[in-house]
Amino acid sequence: MSETKFYEITRDDLGRFSNRGPAFVTFGEVMVRDTPADDERPERTRLVQLSMAGSEYTLAMGLSRLGIPSSFITRVPDNAYGRALRNIAREQGMSTEHIVWAPKTEPIGRFIYEIGRTPRKNTGVYQRMYSAASRLDAGMVDWEAALKDARLFHSSGITFGLATHSKYERNYCYDAFKEAIANKPEDCLVGMDFNYRSTLWSPAQAREILTPTISDHVDILITTIEDMAKLYDIGCGQYSAKQVVDGDLGQIEDDDIQDFSQRVRGLFNVSIVAITIRYPDTFEQHRWESAAMDSAGNF
Repeated sequence: MSETKFYEITRDDLGRFSNRGPAFVTFGEVMVRDTPADDERPERTRLVQLSMAGSEYTLAMGLSRLGIPSSFITRVPDNAYGRALRNIAREQGMSTEHIVWAPKTEPIGRFIYEIGRTPRKNTGVYQRMYSAASRLDAGMVDWEAALKDARLFHSSGITFGLATHSKYERNYCYDAFKEAIANKPEDCLVGMDFNYRSTLWSPAQAREILTPTISDHVDILITTIEDMAKLYDIGCGQYSAKQVVDGDLGQIEDDDIQDFSQRVRGLFNVSIVAITIRYPDTFEQHRWESAAMDSAGNF
């Protein structure tokens, strides 16, 4: 793993990125998200709002809007949905040069999403088996060119769960990731959003891929206390892993997060652990907190 360097966006001279390729490069799947536009449930509505949903995609978009040159890489069908994904990325200033185009008849992942109304929670259904993005394979992307000016290469656990979900004999996206790692610049850091999805694979299947991948390659890990409790039995300070999984939590204090971060760092040997914490007051209103801790104990 690379030596971690720290950047402060509000003070950094972003001009140093001028006339260079993307500093932030990520890859993964983007789904078309179908959400009822009239407060009806999906089976009753005839009005659907279409949007693009993908954790890596939205992260690259956010950084691009902050002035960090960013690139998103995926594999999409050469049809209206694939072009819409590309066009939205371009509108936000992202590079789409290395998107891989699949035949127009291949499926794009979809997410049928129902916004909850208390007491009914939000629900979603994936339709991403055999998607074009799930077959983004080694040899499809010129990673040396895509990463030549990259300072951070980022992915998520979701991407590596697509092969298991589709029951492939081989994990195409994971092979593409390993090829990218082999071709990245030496000073390019690697980030990973753990992002476990039980609808894609089991905890054991996820651990088999993600544990060695994070330990061997990742510098910056983004995760939640829930994922670490479910998959690695890691508690959060005063709260045991079981309490975290059961949602039996009060206010989480800084000492709890510091204890959690140290345990996660010890497990994976990463330089930085970043955590997001959600307090769902109702199904319509959530409070969010975030924290990060580095290898020197800075919090």
